[in-house]
Amino acid sequence: MISYIATLPFWVLCIMVVNHFRKRNYKTSRYYTPHLPEERKRYIAKLKKYLVGTSLFWGVLLCVPFYATIFFDLSGDDDYSFLRKITLYFEEHPFMLYITSAGVIGWCVFIYVRHQQNIKLLQKLLEEMTPADYNLFTQMMQAMSFTQRYEPFCVICREKVYFLANFDSEGLAFNDIAEMRWERKVRHRRNSDRNSPDFDIDEMLHIYTRAEPNKPFTVTMPKEQYYFLKQVYQEAKNKQIC
Repeated sequence: MISYIATLPFWVLCIMVVNHFRKRNYKTSRYYTPHLPEERKRYIAKLKKYLVGTSLFWGVLLCVPFYATIFFDLSGDDDYSFLRKITLYFEEHPFMLYITSAGVIGWCVFIYVRHQQNIKLLQKLLEEMTPADYNLFTQMMQAMSFTQRYEPFCVICREKVYFLANFDSEGLAFNDIAEMRWERKVRHRRNSDRNSPDFDIDEMLHIYTRAEPNKPFTVTMPKEQYYFLKQVYQEAKNKQIC
């Protein structure tokens, strides 16, 4: 039956969970910071609420297209209502109810747990930040959009930059950066919908380190956040010159 496609999210989830624990960063998972100042605790509390909402949203959104295949098995010219058809379907195929439910719940939990890694790292960094670091962090968050405010691409702490999108728990010292180049790329695409834009904008930061000056690594970086990163990098560079 075509409805068996609805079990795909569950089986893909199983593979993702195994892969996640195989590559898990145990140093990051052990972070525990009970001594955060109240203002910084409030930010983490808001971040956790935001993460719960986004995990539910993406977990459901990811599974719904696959579950729509069940509708093909429910189509017919009988006299039953749609709700009655669903009830009868799961009575005849109880394992489908268990697997599809486990798929939705599992993906929501998996997305949340995966991003918990960043929350723990962010808690550690917020505790270690100097007042000047936290003031810069606050200014940076105010310049970001709502979603970016709770999913920062990078965090600056004690003359190091941490790239949260890459689950970076080690950080990169500004003194180890040889050069930074920010770039905006416009990718045109075919789009039949005239009401939506026919291009995508990629904002990327290329970082050249002193250890590998000819081989940059690239991260996603909005221009607003790059402004603060460049400011701290320039200050560190000026200190070296002096």
